Amino acid sequence: MVIDPPSASHFIAGYKSLLSEVHRLAGEPPSDGVLNMLAAARERIKMNPVLIEEAAAALESSDQPVAPDVLCAIKTLRLRQWVFLRDTTRHSIFIAPKEKEAYAVLGLTDRIRNIVGGSAVAFNAGVVEYGGRYICDGIIENHVWLGPNYKKDFSSLLADLKKNGRMYLFPSPDGSSSGRAEARRSTKRWVARTTRVE
Repeated sequence: MVIDPPSASHFIAGYKSLLSEVHRLAGEPPSDGVLNMLAAARERIKMNPVLIEEAAAALESSDQPVAPDVLCAIKTLRLRQWVFLRDTTRHSIFIAPKEKEAYAVLGLTDRIRNIVGGSAVAFNAGVVEYGGRYICDGIIENHVWLGPNYKKDFSSLLADLKKNGRMYLFPSPDGSSSGRAEARRSTKRWVARTTRVE
C-alpha cells in the first residue's frame, strides 16, 4: 500500500527541501544524520507552523520553490503518536489514541509494515494529505511493539471509532481536517528505539 513512484519522489524532494530550510532558519546545530535533521525540523514545524511559510518564502527567493501541491500537503502535517494496528488490502490503519481518530494511510515508497518490521506498533510519525490520500511521511521514531492485550484494546477502539464515524478514508475535497469517514455497515526506516509492552 504505497502511492505511485513519481508522486512519491515529487513529494519527498519538496518535503526534504522544506524541512532542510526550516532546520537552517531555526539555527539548529548540525544533526547526526539526515533523518535526525529532518525529524528535528518536523518537530519545529509542529511547535511553530509559521516556519512552513517562512521556509517556503526563503526557498522561493533563492529560485528553489517547493511545488504548490507539496506545500499544501505539508501544511496538513499531523505529527502524532500513532498506533499502526494492521493492514487491509488497500491501506494501513493508523489510530491516534489521544485524538480518538483513525485513518486509512499509505506509504511513500515502502509499506509501513516493511519499515517497522510488522504491525501492532506504536510510533511517532507524520501524516499528510497528499494526492487525495493520507500519506505517512516515513520518518518514524520511537517505535514500540504492542502485546496481545494492547492489540485487542486498540482493535476494540477501532470498532468504536468506525461506529462513531471517526475512521477517515480520504481527505475532504474542501480541505477540511475531518476527511470522509467510513460508514458502519448495517449488514452484520526509521526506528530510534524498540520496546515491547504487554
